[in-house]
Amino acid sequence: MPFRSFAQNAEDVILWRVFKEQPDGFYIDVGASGPDDSITRVFYERGWRGLNLEPLPHFVKELQTVRPLDTTLQMAVSNQSGQATLYTSVDAQLGGLSTLDPEQSTRLEEQGYATTPIKVPMATLAEICEAHVRRPIDFLKIDVEGHEKGVIEGADWTRWRPRILVVEATEPMSPKPCHQSWEPLLLKAGYLLTLFDGLNRFYVREEDRHLLDLLSTPANVFDDYFPSKFTPYIQYLEKLIAERDLEIVCQRDRMEHEAHLLREAIAAQARDIFDLNRELHRYMSPSGLVWWAKHRAKLVLGRQSRAAG
Repeated sequence: MPFRSFAQNAEDVILWRVFKEQPDGFYIDVGASGPDDSITRVFYERGWRGLNLEPLPHFVKELQTVRPLDTTLQMAVSNQSGQATLYTSVDAQLGGLSTLDPEQSTRLEEQGYATTPIKVPMATLAEICEAHVRRPIDFLKIDVEGHEKGVIEGADWTRWRPRILVVEATEPMSPKPCHQSWEPLLLKAGYLLTLFDGLNRFYVREEDRHLLDLLSTPANVFDDYFPSKFTPYIQYLEKLIAERDLEIVCQRDRMEHEAHLLREAIAAQARDIFDLNRELHRYMSPSGLVWWAKHRAKLVLGRQSRAAG
């Protein structure tokens, strides 16, 4: 069965190459957004558990409702702890348009996206791991709309070493790369760049360099996957196929019934023909011919008698 991808850019497909034989695991999702368009959803549905860090309260509530076995914190992540100002879009509260960067907020305003500042709690990734992580981290995803450097600076890459990192590496709502300021920190921490998929940069820790080949290519036809956004169309086509199958079954049953009636009619005609042949053979026998001659003579004599009278 094809793999269904829920991630924006099929990042979960690439990760699944590495972890598909692993029955459970642990992830950290920094900038988790909602539970639907999510890198980690497919892993949660297969028994994995993780830590979701998301500053927007409505996304936190959705995650806590849909993923009760995850740990979901309303939290901004940076290189210091305390309280932060988050500039969030008021256009349907799209998480992808929220940022801790006031300059990015200004650019959003210039592009027609009205934003409003809200206060949110903030901590470093090292502090959060100290409080909540009790097992090895299989992968860490960072998607914080231009604040990646702050998140990376606030991590303890010696104590907590996720096997794989997925870091959004372009400016918000742009294909322009923005990794130059923070990638040296990861390389210095012993992480190897494996792939840039047009949006994210994938890294594997030095200890797992044997995974380089699995993480070296974007999602492609050989991964046998389809984006979840196609699910409604697939369901519609499946419904049409089911309706057509039902129609075919009904037509088959009707034709089988008509064929049964036709077979019965043919059998009845065959019996009639058999009876007629039997009568014909009876009349054509010697005794039948004598009877017919006598019967014929009686008819002739009867007509003559009536004529004479």
